[in-house]
Amino acid sequence: MQKIRYMFLLLAVVLPQALLSQPLITNTSILGQIGSRQVFLEDRRDSVPVDLGSSGANQVWDFRSAVIVDTVVGVFEYFRPEDTPTPDLFPGANMVSKVTSPEIPGSSAFSYFDVQDDLLLAIGDSTIASIADTLFIRVQAEHDTIAPLPIAFNNSWRSVDVDSSITVSINPVTGVTSTLISVSVDSIDNLIDGWGTVRLPLGDFECLRWREDTKVMMTTLVDGIVVSSGSETFIQYNWTSPEGYLLLDIQSQFGNSDPNFTDAQGFALLDTLEASSPTGISDAQIGVPTSFSLGQNYPNPFNPETVISFDLSQSETVSLAVYNLLGQRVRVLTNGGLEAGSHQVRWNGTDDSGRLVASGIYVYRLTADNRSESKKMLFLQ
Repeated sequence: MQKIRYMFLLLAVVLPQALLSQPLITNTSILGQIGSRQVFLEDRRDSVPVDLGSSGANQVWDFRSAVIVDTVVGVFEYFRPEDTPTPDLFPGANMVSKVTSPEIPGSSAFSYFDVQDDLLLAIGDSTIASIADTLFIRVQAEHDTIAPLPIAFNNSWRSVDVDSSITVSINPVTGVTSTLISVSVDSIDNLIDGWGTVRLPLGDFECLRWREDTKVMMTTLVDGIVVSSGSETFIQYNWTSPEGYLLLDIQSQFGNSDPNFTDAQGFALLDTLEASSPTGISDAQIGVPTSFSLGQNYPNPFNPETVISFDLSQSETVSLAVYNLLGQRVRVLTNGGLEAGSHQVRWNGTDDSGRLVASGIYVYRLTADNRSESKKMLFLQ
């Protein structure tokens, strides 16, 4: 899901009926995504046959028969900066996206944004991973312009995304220091080239179609000397609903400059949608989870409280409890019948008697019938 790092944040708002052909992407609609959660399915095949349809007004793009093969699942959530682990490192941010995947348990990627009245800026990223009971945090600061606001059908602009990393190594024998610098510059020509209805297995959605022509330039330097350089180009289309959600994205093969390409190297669509507030989407369009799954608590580490999310594909009796590393039960968070759907439970670091527990690693376990899932979390006083 890395290819849709930013564009899913640039969301649309519905205008009055008389102006329906001109939906706008505004700072209000972007910030309105705080509190929402979306689950995407991505096809990991290197070659996916696609029919992109046409650009222009009042189009219908039908992807109801799309079948995702060799699936990767990506979960996108949106927060206020103060509800994330590293807000002090990104002053000026007023919105954060969090990306997780069941394939990489214990790891979360956060992107911090400054959503202004007339501009959307990327402030920086942090990646947090829990490996072998050790917490790793990687921070990358930036200040990239993503798009001018507001944006409407037929608008076009250019945006730039610059990523760099520095690695310093020291020869233990000679003491000689070597510095490796890698720089990647994405130059993106953006065009809102269509509006209409996109038809997905989840339902029908009114939307804008967003085209991106991207050129990626990569350079590696060792001690100030360029040792490698190169570039790649590709085209990507993103369908965004007027209610404010990315619905579908399709990316061409590298080097393909045909805007009507039929062979994609990236194909992802919305599978589950949990809105932060009423959006006009019917209950039938809100996806019901298709499996029994337990999410990573958030925030993690935490103080004073954390949220644990889990999905049920059917109504059943479940138990969610917290244990210490000795296997002793600390707190029962829920125990009883629940409806199918996505659920959240908060834990404030207290045991069943209401006493605050000690700082440390705890295990939370979700059990239903003969199934159970467990994950670790870190409480800090």
